[in-house]
Amino acid sequence: MKTICVIQGEEEQGMFIERFELERIQSEWEHRVKYNLSDSGVHPLHVRNLLGEDGAREITDLALGYAQTNGPRQLRERISLLYPSCDIDNILVTNGTAEANFISTWSTLNAGDDMVCMLPNYMQIYGIARSLGVNVKPMYLQENLSWAPDLDRLAEDVSSKTRMIAVCNPNNPTGAVLSDEAMERIVEPASRVGAWILADEVYRGAELDRVRTPSFWGRYDKVLAISGLSKAFGLPGLRIGWIVGPKDFIEHAWSYHDYTTITAGTLSYHLASLALEPGMRERILNRSQDVLNENLAILRGWVDR
Repeated sequence: MKTICVIQGEEEQGMFIERFELERIQSEWEHRVKYNLSDSGVHPLHVRNLLGEDGAREITDLALGYAQTNGPRQLRERISLLYPSCDIDNILVTNGTAEANFISTWSTLNAGDDMVCMLPNYMQIYGIARSLGVNVKPMYLQENLSWAPDLDRLAEDVSSKTRMIAVCNPNNPTGAVLSDEAMERIVEPASRVGAWILADEVYRGAELDRVRTPSFWGRYDKVLAISGLSKAFGLPGLRIGWIVGPKDFIEHAWSYHDYTTITAGTLSYHLASLALEPGMRERILNRSQDVLNENLAILRGWVDR
């Protein structure tokens, strides 16, 4: 178990956490500006969009006690439908994708390990790993390769010290989606050395061409597929994310969840389950893709002036 020192002065000992500049700038300014062009999600839904005719009564009748801390059964069942050969014991529900990324990184990496991290990226996983004393090797997306990584270089960079390969697919901020061949070529070096693949897949469902991005889950026995409702679903205020992984890892990660947030909110669990009902899920994602394509046309017209 690692000890975290969140605030470190000159005389203090412990783990130094780098300032998360991107997140802090957004946090300080996103509610103070008239036009926010920095967000990478979809314009949020309202609670009324999730509720049926009896929904309001269900909400007011909901007891606000502690819910099942790894996620209510119905919610995990609905998450499992998003992945091949996945059941509820492969899933840990977290407070947003941020906690899922944090737990997955914290529980697997140690000082002195190597990690290969896809860049550009949101930088959360990168910052956590560096704060743990991990040697982070960048895997840059190449503009001349249509924002794909140099996979020959990846094969060279992975060694017996490599503990994790972290990817974001679809990628934030480029929007690039890995081909099936590229995904397999990422799996190959990971499986050669027994490294984890941490796949942040929170943008699945927000594809402009409406073709759903395949998950890394099911391609290799050491995949951690991370996702949530903040981006493609337009529900960041619910703070619901999840890890999909091998059952023994999920049991292990639950222990870390016990030390972080314990559980998400009962109301958030309820609304998340409504959002992931298959019919509602597809309506939400279709709406997201409509919004994104409409806004892209506006952006192109603005840039072309």
